[in-house]
Order: sequence, then C-alpha cells, then structure tokens
Amino acid sequence: RRFSARTLLRQIRNQIYSVSCGLGMLCAWLVLCCVVGTRAQIPEEYQDDHFPLATRTLDDGTVLSYVDLQENCDVQAVPFLFLHGFTDSWNSFRLVLPLITSAVPRRVVSLSLPCFGDSTKDPTYDSYEHMATAVVNFLEKLHIPKVILVGHSMSSVLAQYIAITYPQVAAAVVVTGPAVTWLSSDVVVALSTKVFHLDTLYNLTDDDTMPRDYCEQWQRSTTTSATPEWFLKICIDETMKVPIKCWKAGMRAMMGANYTKLLPLLKAPLLAIRGTADFAPESQLNVMLEGVPVAVTANAQAGHAPHWEQSVKFAAVVQAFANHWPSSDTNYLCDVDSVLGLWHSWVWHG
Repeated sequence: RRFSARTLLRQIRNQIYSVSCGLGMLCAWLVLCCVVGTRAQIPEEYQDDHFPLATRTLDDGTVLSYVDLQENCDVQAVPFLFLHGFTDSWNSFRLVLPLITSAVPRRVVSLSLPCFGDSTKDPTYDSYEHMATAVVNFLEKLHIPKVILVGHSMSSVLAQYIAITYPQVAAAVVVTGPAVTWLSSDVVVALSTKVFHLDTLYNLTDDDTMPRDYCEQWQRSTTTSATPEWFLKICIDETMKVPIKCWKAGMRAMMGANYTKLLPLLKAPLLAIRGTADFAPESQLNVMLEGVPVAVTANAQAGHAPHWEQSVKFAAVVQAFANHWPSSDTNYLCDVDSVLGLWHSWVWHG
C-alpha cells in the first residue's frame, strides 16, 4: 500500500502532536506534584490560608502589605505590631503568630515595611526616620493608638527609635537579633560594603532582584539548623521579591543610625532577646541594659533569629512580658528560661 508524501507528513505531525500533548500533561502533573508536595510539608496551622494578606495606602501613596489577626477582638489588650528584619517581610513571624493568637485574645499585626515583601518598593525609605513615619501613619490608618512593638534585627533599632520619637504609640518594646547601632557589628559593616555594590558584582541593575542561590546563602547565614526547612524556603522566596535598590535602601538606614545616646528617652519597658550564636555583638545587650530605664535582656540558645529557631519559647516569653511587663525599678540580665520564671512577679506598668 502506497502513501503519498502529504499523508506521511500528516501522520508524522499527528504523532508529534500526540507526544507533545503527553509531555505537556506530564510537565503539568510534575509541577502540580511539586506545589502540592511543598504545601503538604507546611504544617496546617502555618499555611497561607491562616494568614490573609491585606494592604493599606499611606498618605504619601506608599502601599503596605500586612497580616492582621484577631482584628475584631473585643478585649482591650494592647495589640502587637511585628516588624521584620533586613530583606524579610511579615512572614518573618509566621512561626510565632499562631502561638500568640491561640494563647491570648489580643490583636496581632505583622507588617511588611516599605521596600520589602509585597509593599511598595520605594528606595527613598532609606532611614529609620522615614520608616518610622510610615509605621506611625500605618497605625493611624488602622485606628490603633498604641501597640507593643516587636522588632527583629534591622527593626530592633526601628522599634527603639519609634518608642523614643513617638512614645504615645509604644506601650512596650520587644527586640530580637538586637542592636542599638549596627556600626558596632563587623559582620554587618562588611555586609554593607557588598550590598552597596550588588549590581556591579553580579552584573545586574538596581531594579533587578538577587538570584535565588544568593538569597538562600544570605538567609542561611543568619540562622541555625533549628529553623524549619519549609519555613526557610518561604523566607528565601520573600527575599527574592526585594530589588537591589531596596537592599541598598535598607542598608543605608542600618548604617546611618546610632541612637545610643537617646536610649534614656525610651520610657516604655523593653525586652531584648539575643541568640547566643548571634553575629550582633553581645555588648549591645549591656548597652541596652545600661541605657534603657526599664529593660530585661535575655540570652537564648539560637543564632540571629530566636523567633525562627525557638519559636515556642520565644512566643511564651513575649506573651509573659506583654501580660506582666516589669515595673519602673526592674532591670534584669538573664536567659529566656529565667524570664519565664520571673514573669509572675512583674506588675502592670503603663
């Protein structure tokens, strides 16, 4: 039986089409398996469904992304406002938020600062002063008059600055991965030199984001193996949202501030939690203890992110502090277990 050239070509084309369809379905199936598999690795209470994202537009047009849990809570307890570290987002406190909300009827807000997460990528937010105005304006938009500020790393300094400059909004301050000034950290100073030249070092533009391998290297350098792997992957994803211009903006803020002399003006009670393996100098805890009138400083068996590595204990300490923060004559230097032991003797202040 003879076949014409046209018939033969048609059959070949049909075979190619069938194979292509099969490969396409296989690829789609593999992608679906990867997505479902990744989601399955995340414990139920930490999946995205439990953290509905919202946005607020500030007076200057900046759009901030955030998570607001127990918004309609009718208990008159002062809300928490969680502020993340360098290149992170609201997600930095994902491990802590369910622990806080399940234990106490208190409003809990976790914010992505300008330049980070899904918030507006505006590199003019390159000072703690400018960041602080954004946070205060954000609280005004949410009609929250006063909060317990919880700041990690970059935002440990931001939280202190807000409490000093806008004392009316700060009922208390919790800082982790803490510093008073990053100029005292050789690690951060060295990092700043690299950050300010990321575009030339990697042949990128300021509007580009950093490659995943670099973001992963950066995030892993800040923590220990105690951080859950599924959570660390999400943190890497969030870091990949940050354009180089915003890496630079955040670092300019960190390198341009030293509020040591202003610490006596911080009247709100302060809790500082530092990991024993943190790259931030331990001397910064003593600076806080000496400078802040009402301070509890504690060491945790962790790296730069105790709220990632010891989230359960971190949440317990923060809740204890929030519910029974110290009186005006309190000044402690201890470890987190001692803080948990001390909480029952603290009295309401404020």
